[in-house]
Amino acid sequence: IKNLASVQRKREWPIRIIQTLQYLAEKKLISRALDPQKPFKMPFSLRLLFLKDFAARVTGFGLWPVHVKA
Repeated sequence: IKNLASVQRKREWPIRIIQTLQYLAEKKLISRALDPQKPFKMPFSLRLLFLKDFAARVTGFGLWPVHVKA
């Protein structure tokens, strides 16, 4: 249980950062997509992220590795 709590503490900030970035990206993307005055085009930075699967890797593995010391 002590190791689990240690990992949870170490993962808390990376998870908060990732969730904040996801929220901001979605907010910006949705506001562009729903604007009836302009045709929608995905931002270049997001196209790059999807091409390299970077977003999925960061979301799945985090910003930095967290390991439990045996």
